[in-house]
Amino acid sequence: MVALRSISYPPHKDGAHLGTSDNEPHSFKEHLVDPESVTPNVSDLFVDAVVGGPFYAKLYELDGGNPRYFGVGFRYGISDISTVNIFFHPSPEFAGMKHAEYVGLEGSWSNLYRYIQYFAVQLAAGSTNMVLVMPMVDSGSWPDTGVLKSSWRHIINAILVEVQKVAWPDSPGSAMDRNQTGLQNIIFSAFSAGRIAMGMARGGFNGVGDVLREVWDFDGAGAPVPGPPTGGRALLYDQASAQGDSTHFHVPRSRWARFPFYTKSMDVHGDIPQRLAYHATTRSAFGH
Repeated sequence: MVALRSISYPPHKDGAHLGTSDNEPHSFKEHLVDPESVTPNVSDLFVDAVVGGPFYAKLYELDGGNPRYFGVGFRYGISDISTVNIFFHPSPEFAGMKHAEYVGLEGSWSNLYRYIQYFAVQLAAGSTNMVLVMPMVDSGSWPDTGVLKSSWRHIINAILVEVQKVAWPDSPGSAMDRNQTGLQNIIFSAFSAGRIAMGMARGGFNGVGDVLREVWDFDGAGAPVPGPPTGGRALLYDQASAQGDSTHFHVPRSRWARFPFYTKSMDVHGDIPQRLAYHATTRSAFGH
């Protein structure tokens, strides 16, 4: 039995995120890359799409084990919870997140929660039926996946029970147009050095190969380029200046020349997950 509870989390003091949506969903529009402009042709410039919608940003605490915290995001109006996207964040130590501040997610740990908002607004923009789960692994244990190696399925299923309470408060499962059958598909996604943790999870999560359908890699580093899972595919985004193909997209700074906020010295590394996951939702075989 997994002991999991929902906890409230405040907005970031500098505005990096809005905190948890405890009563009503968050809702806003974001500057995202128009999926139609993300072609394999590396000379095609990106087009700005100001889109979004309502979404839930939640935080759950696990009693015992590490990771202790799980950020969760999904769109308002989700009608199918059978696909879960597990996102592997970059190294907290590299980002200056102190081990002593992990409990309660104090200090710079708060900034890490922004990825839930980044992805959830893009799930809303794509009307995507997908639950985003980010295990928040402390700096002393990253990139090891800890308790997830043996208990990932139990933890994810417990999270999905909590998602149903929020998404379908009117007796979950009573509507015929809802897919209540539970977990069927796993997508692994990672940003930057999160690729290292994702690689460990692919080899360490007991039995995950049976349900792993896709891998999304956003400008990954620190480990070999991930290949597709058995029978599935990998969607790859990097800053190479070569021609891409239908699953490997090169998104160097030159392609952002007409995008808002663009400067010639712009570092687009962080923009790749923040503004291109919308494209991944449209190319994915799941969540539609």
